[in-house]
Amino acid sequence: MACCARSCDTGCECSCHGFTSPDVAARAGARLSSLWDRARDAMSRAGLRPYTVTIVRARAVGVKARGDGPTEVVGEWALLPTPKISDLTSVSETLDVDQLRESGSIMLSEVSLSYSEAVLMGLGESGKPIPAGETFYYEVRYLDGFGRTTARRRFVPSSAPSSDMARAMWSVNLSRAPWDRDRGGTMR
Repeated sequence: MACCARSCDTGCECSCHGFTSPDVAARAGARLSSLWDRARDAMSRAGLRPYTVTIVRARAVGVKARGDGPTEVVGEWALLPTPKISDLTSVSETLDVDQLRESGSIMLSEVSLSYSEAVLMGLGESGKPIPAGETFYYEVRYLDGFGRTTARRRFVPSSAPSSDMARAMWSVNLSRAPWDRDRGGTMR
């Protein structure tokens, strides 16, 4: 059967069915993602996203179980271009014994499709599980009016990321987690 598309040669694979193959769609999605990423970066440069979002991997020092004892940062990776954060009004403070603690969740959206689902879940590109004794979390730091960072806030994914191919982005639900680092980056 001859192809009905004017630009195709005989023997093409489109078969006049009118649908795009997944590999062609993926290539188009990558190009579209690049355009969206440049627009998102312009938002940051214009000062409309006055915060940083970082993925942090930390390891327990001297112990083998995750969550036991002091930790040290193994690596930090800024999410770029800066994704959009739903406002922090859904994060509230409650008095817990002798101190105020924040709880709640936020939505991280407009995350570049250049990141894989595995990376956004803390697994790295290989998709291997986090090693025993290590943990991963997102850290959000807002900038005040003078360009100084405010407190670091720690969040963990509360669900798997969801992709929106039409807007070339990932969205990730994050829940507030305890044990923030201080402003200088030292684990508390």
